[in-house]
Amino acid sequence: MLCCFITSSYAQIDNRKIDSLIILAKLTTNVDSSEMIIAQLITESHATNYRLGVVDGILLRAGNLHNSNKFDKTIDLLQKWKTYILSSKNDVRISQFYALQANSYNSLYFIEKSRLYLKEAKRYAENIVDDNPRYNNLAKIYMILSNTFETSDIVKLNFDSILFYRKKAYEIQAKIIGGGVSKTGAVIQESAIGDIYLKAGKIDSAKYYLQKSLQTAKIHHLEKFAFPAFSGLGDIGLKEGNLDTALYYYKKASVLASQIDNIGNIKDSYYKLSTIYELLGDTSKSVTYLRMYSRMADSLSYIEKNATKASSDIIITEEEQKQHRKRNYYFAAIGGFILLLMILTYILISLNKKHQKAVEQHKLEQEKLYEKLGKFKAEAIADKINDKDLREVISLAMANDPIFLIKFKELHPVFIQKLMEICPTLATSDLSICAQLRLGFYTKEIARYTGASVRAVEGKKHRIRKKLNISTTDDINVWMIKL
Repeated sequence: MLCCFITSSYAQIDNRKIDSLIILAKLTTNVDSSEMIIAQLITESHATNYRLGVVDGILLRAGNLHNSNKFDKTIDLLQKWKTYILSSKNDVRISQFYALQANSYNSLYFIEKSRLYLKEAKRYAENIVDDNPRYNNLAKIYMILSNTFETSDIVKLNFDSILFYRKKAYEIQAKIIGGGVSKTGAVIQESAIGDIYLKAGKIDSAKYYLQKSLQTAKIHHLEKFAFPAFSGLGDIGLKEGNLDTALYYYKKASVLASQIDNIGNIKDSYYKLSTIYELLGDTSKSVTYLRMYSRMADSLSYIEKNATKASSDIIITEEEQKQHRKRNYYFAAIGGFILLLMILTYILISLNKKHQKAVEQHKLEQEKLYEKLGKFKAEAIADKINDKDLREVISLAMANDPIFLIKFKELHPVFIQKLMEICPTLATSDLSICAQLRLGFYTKEIARYTGASVRAVEGKKHRIRKKLNISTTDDINVWMIKL
């Protein structure tokens, strides 16, 4: 009896140590440091046969991958450990498993697949007995559900649905008792509500929730999750003309994105820093960050295209496995019903043909999907814009609005980058002329809209030709469009 008591005590001590490692991994901002803690957590959990410790380690590792925008790797890791996690019979962990899957598929634009996993996550979450973990899981699920309604094209159209689910997640999260890592959801959901208000142009409401998110993060040492708050407050500073404030928050966001190794956030930070330095008159830093943004955008486009394909392959494999199980069932039935052999053989052949046709069709659909996604991202980087954006930027040029060049750079980053690669010394006024030429404006139009003389505009065009080494035989407007 004494021996058993001692063994049990040691196990409890080891489990408490593992639980402390879990909390430490959640709080650690640097992704490499967090991964080292997770590796120790998994090793020690295996050593003490603490199954839930191993599951927590895998879920934390998957969370780190997701936070680093490695969505295909997140899905792959969870698929490999699916049987192990489900066999834990733990509603909290299983709900987290399905929620992570859902979040990753949503990030890769597989919306319906994401919502299917959310249904499974919610089913397990509702069975959780303890209040805090039940509230925490349900809040995450509603948060991810709100994200499935958010795309760059229809945010305003779906504003009410997105806000409804985000506020519902926030209300559930508010029921959680305690601080520290238990407030992680509050930080995320407060910034998410602020973000959707910002996108809808409701600045006061956006500022309130973003500041609240940042305050919650600081109080509970959860700065790891504060990127959206820093970035959003920077956007508000820019909109309000407080450039120093915007620069402060953008720098904070950039440092945090680098620590977490989130490629998408790093790319966005570089672009925003380029914009703010341009407005502050620091052309050198603006160009440096614009180049870093461009390189990161190219890299991210390649990664996301491969990630979409890998995830598509996983979906196809899942379908094939389902069909494989069905075929095994029919094969087993043959032995018990020998008299129906011919009929069953016919059925199996028919099913196999249908299956192959379905798989091929599914593959074609998936190929079209990630090709479409790849084209969408390539077009975003290759300076292709819709009619609405084109009309807006032309109107800004015609009004001689100082925002014109900023908006043009947002829509045509690759064009600006190519110009700077040819001639890094191009001034802001040169870039503005180049932008107007690319939009098809002629000399007299540029002179009229900018309030300059035709002779002055011709002089500027002549200097630009020299800087960019454009032949006098080339039409400068055509040259700009073809660049």
